[in-house]
Amino acid sequence: MALTTQQVAERCTAIMWPDDHAAQGLGIVIRETTPGGAVVDMKVRQDMVNGHGICHGGFIFALADTNFAYACNSFNHKAVAARADINFIAPAHLGATLTAVGRARHQGDDPADGVGQQVHRFVAIEAHYRLGHPVLCLFTAAEDLLGLGEHLGKAHGTGA
Repeated sequence: MALTTQQVAERCTAIMWPDDHAAQGLGIVIRETTPGGAVVDMKVRQDMVNGHGICHGGFIFALADTNFAYACNSFNHKAVAARADINFIAPAHLGATLTAVGRARHQGDDPADGVGQQVHRFVAIEAHYRLGHPVLCLFTAAEDLLGLGEHLGKAHGTGA
């Protein structure tokens, strides 16, 4: 029996997570994965705070990039970021729990690359504080499939 798109998204997350040592090391938690979307959390630790007393932007980028990875890979196509851009809107402070919410905005060829053969998905991610605090940043990126294959196999089975 074929898997639903939600089951595919969840299985892709389950396959990726055990080897995602970067996200695990940063304490990132994958709260939800949906077809083309993800919600991930990270608590700002002491070792993430810079000389200004705020979370280093690289850690915020890593949170957004992790969200991007799980959102893009939820379609059962192994994908990596080809490019990304982040705009920081507000600082994050020690002890804050940051939540990144990402959703695919476009699927299909990227007309800007002039190639037309590689499939790109643009994902816009908002990272924000929990408990109603303001938006922290806006992260946009494009993926490249690079012929890496599928997570579940063509029949959407359980093997990679």
